[in-house]
Amino acid sequence: MSKIISVLVALACVASFACFVPGAAHAAGEKTELLARTIESAKPKGKAAVFAALPPELKENFVLIKKSRSRQRGTPALPRVLHFSKNVDLVVSLSGHEAPNDLSANDLEIMELDETTGEWIFSTISFNETGVTGLHKNVQFCLHCHGTYEARPIWGDYPNWPTAYGGSLAIPEKMDGQELADFIAFSATAPLHEAYRHLEWTFANDQFSLKNTVYGYPNSVFTARLGVRTAQALFVKARKAADWKRNGSAFAAYALSCAIPEKVAKRVESAYEARMKSDATFNTRWSPKTKPTDTGSLAIRLLDLDPTVDFDLDDMPTQAGRRESLDLQKPWNAGVDYLPSLLAFKFFVTAYESDPALRTAFASSASAIESIEKDSYLATNERLAQLDDPSTTQGYVDGLFPSLHFKVWKDPTLRRVACDALNAKAL
Repeated sequence: MSKIISVLVALACVASFACFVPGAAHAAGEKTELLARTIESAKPKGKAAVFAALPPELKENFVLIKKSRSRQRGTPALPRVLHFSKNVDLVVSLSGHEAPNDLSANDLEIMELDETTGEWIFSTISFNETGVTGLHKNVQFCLHCHGTYEARPIWGDYPNWPTAYGGSLAIPEKMDGQELADFIAFSATAPLHEAYRHLEWTFANDQFSLKNTVYGYPNSVFTARLGVRTAQALFVKARKAADWKRNGSAFAAYALSCAIPEKVAKRVESAYEARMKSDATFNTRWSPKTKPTDTGSLAIRLLDLDPTVDFDLDDMPTQAGRRESLDLQKPWNAGVDYLPSLLAFKFFVTAYESDPALRTAFASSASAIESIEKDSYLATNERLAQLDDPSTTQGYVDGLFPSLHFKVWKDPTLRRVACDALNAKAL
């Protein structure tokens, strides 16, 4: 009997996608494998059935790409759809085009975050009229755009998403002119089209919204969560570097625009020069490029991150490396906070958790710091679903945008305390 129950539970998990808990430790590619099993268990025949078999969480969260730069086509009439899990640890894209006009017409293209390594894994699930025909992991063609050294997402920063519906105007998510006319035409045909009939949205006047969030605006929601998830991934990778706490503290102080003491700057520069001499891989990576003059960019390199590519998600990696240093005047914008400050917060939390004096100083802000960490960086998809529920008392900005500058750094006295602590830990 116990074996029968185990089999029934396993089948329920596959059918509902509910037994997978994002944020827990999973083997590389496990979320994609579960997705493939979930779809295959529905025994879909054809494109419409495959898309209909996507888990509700993915079907309810999406952005529409009207001008695709990828292998998978997207046009105003037949946009590419990027479905995403609540916390953007899984992104699944699909095409409304048909072969041979689209090489990936019968593929789901997948980007999955491996939380244990901070790496993004790219895969495809192929299908035809008979059903799912294969799962292909670590596909190489995705890396032509997403990067061969450290593959990463590519997405416009807030509020600039020129390739997406709702991303052309300075006013976020609004549409007018030709874009609005194109969307109205698309929305009229979408319920009849096999690639889009599974989508649900609300449309009023000049914008469309997701149905399952309090905030609703798809590009903003995706941007905010992608920023947090990217910061989390960068933090996981940075922790593997030698002396990551000191160099991470130096980077965080720089990202928060703290005044960097000369002794901190000299310590970081000395560490950089020493590693250039002792670490052949490090030297090979950075010797062809100009050495940055700022402490923050040197610290980022010491964390085995790239001060330009890793913080510039709006361009392809090959285009992003147009500077040698992180430009805090033009960082990638996640909506309320910039990507450098999102990563800096993770290093601040590391200091906060281990420093009684810092915890005492931030006692009045402790709940904000801890809730930001829990409900932004460490939130499961289930927790984000709760925060998205209109019946909850916690609003969208509190639960889904970190709001660091409003909830943590707003008080200049506390900001100085944070800067002093980070500089001390950077020595």
